[in-house]
Amino acid sequence: MAKEAAKENPRIELIDGLRLVEYYKMARAKNVPDVPVPMPVERRSRTCPRCSGELILRTAKRGERSGKQFWGCSNFAKTNCTFTENVQ
Repeated sequence: MAKEAAKENPRIELIDGLRLVEYYKMARAKNVPDVPVPMPVERRSRTCPRCSGELILRTAKRGERSGKQFWGCSNFAKTNCTFTENVQ
């Protein structure tokens, strides 16, 4: 079905997974901000109140807070602790 659509429309290019990754990297490189993201003044170690893991400064990649920083638990991958705290 995809091959048929590509034959009928010259604007469609069929690509493999490697080419898709190359296109993705090129698109991401164009979206890198010219200005570095500011780091909060507060640098002391922070602890998660739920699991006692370390809170890590992260940047939201999607959603309404995309591009904004927040503190997230370092145990997210290990224990699925979803505690977050806004950077103020």
